[in-house]
Amino acid sequence: MLMALDRLESLVLASLIRSPNAPSADLTNRVSHLNYSMNWQISEGEIQSRIKQVYLGPNFLQPRMALAPHVARQLLKDRQNGSSLACTLDSRIQRFALDCMSYHLLPLKTQNVRDGAILVVENRTGDILAYVSHSGEPSSSRFVDGVHAKRQAGSSLNHFSTHSLLISVF
Repeated sequence: MLMALDRLESLVLASLIRSPNAPSADLTNRVSHLNYSMNWQISEGEIQSRIKQVYLGPNFLQPRMALAPHVARQLLKDRQNGSSLACTLDSRIQRFALDCMSYHLLPLKTQNVRDGAILVVENRTGDILAYVSHSGEPSSSRFVDGVHAKRQAGSSLNHFSTHSLLISVF
């Protein structure tokens, strides 16, 4: 049985010849440009969908943002192969804390404030629901754990009905 490439597959293949290791965004741009040049009128949505399928594979899992790299490092540090571990972080609260930290640090950037930390603890159980340590330098933030870092007494502790929130800006 003879199989042939369809027009879109042909565009993708032709676009890969120039740079087979190109990121998917570059490949999408090349395919779109070639599609326009050939006047084949393949929709942008179809192009993006096919590139994801072809370029990233049928079983591609969307990478997740590292929501709590400091906690992950601590949990995995002493872990033995095959052992299980538990974590009480709540992804919804963790994302909210990350967003809050970015929101509150942005206007302080002009005052040379780039770093901060948030720790959310459920008072009743002692479970840690969010653990955020943010550094102004993305490349170094994974090495700076602002929750554990020693700092001057200026941190504020706010009590809520079911959670304690420690916010520190440094």
